Order: sequence, then structure tokens, then C-alpha cells
Amino acid sequence: MSGNTYVGCKVRYKRNRVMLNDKEIKRLIALGGKIKHNLSCDINGDGLPCRSDRLSAVKLMRKYIDIHDVKEKK
Repeated sequence: MSGNTYVGCKVRYKRNRVMLNDKEIKRLIALGGKIKHNLSCDINGDGLPCRSDRLSAVKLMRKYIDIHDVKEKK
């Protein structure tokens, strides 16, 4: 993929890279578990995680995306 290849409509790859190393894979697994945990909170019983857990999940998702060298297109 070239540096200007667009994925979806809002993101693009920062550099040409196809594979993840072992450290990145372990980090993705850890982040994925934390993201799922944050989104599974249903303390209010309405099916929507509480605000602090949602915001925490978003921060973790940004780290998850950064590992893939994906940058949001402004």
C-alpha cells in the first residue's frame, strides 16, 4: 500500500507496513481485552456503558489504531 492509500473514508496508512511484530500483537491482545471490559459495563442496566468507561474505551481504541499505523484524515 502506498502512503496515500485511503482505508474506508476517514483513515489512511502512515507508512507502508503489512506485518505486526510479536510485541505489537501482545499489545493488541491486551488493549482488546481492556476495550471489551470497558464496553461491557452496564451499571445502569440500560445496555449503554457508563460515560467514564466509554471514554476510557475510546482512548484505548486510539492506542489500538496507532499500533496499525493508521492516522485519521482531517
